Amino acid sequence: MHRTGPRTGTSDAALDGMKGEKLLDAILELSPTIRYAALHLGGGEPLLRERQGSPGASAESERWDELVVNPVLVELASRRGDVDCGGLDYLVVRYRRFFNFVLPLDGGHLSVVLDPEADPLPMISPIREIAQKFGAAFRRHPTI
Repeated sequence: MHRTGPRTGTSDAALDGMKGEKLLDAILELSPTIRYAALHLGGGEPLLRERQGSPGASAESERWDELVVNPVLVELASRRGDVDCGGLDYLVVRYRRFFNFVLPLDGGHLSVVLDPEADPLPMISPIREIAQKFGAAFRRHPTI
């Protein structure tokens, strides 16, 4: 089952609508260990794609992760990274039941949730390449 939320007010027109959905579908095709992928841009509702039959949290829980948790994590880690670390490239959060890879984008983020047995590090480059192919604008680092 694929879940899709409406998106409004996005700051990245390149990933609106069908293009964003195709991006998430392409990410899901990378590996059977990917449970779901989400795109949140511009403060609207996140766009979510879930692998059919994948165990995981409820749709409401996933929605709140994309609306609140991941944006706050990106903001906090970005602020620290911008001080003297050269910026933030990505986050990998290991919860007990899954990994969450979060890629900061201009105006939002891309989130990819993987099974707990997966190794998320080899997935980073392919996910970034797919995001770039679909026109995602990666968050710019400040000039130090």
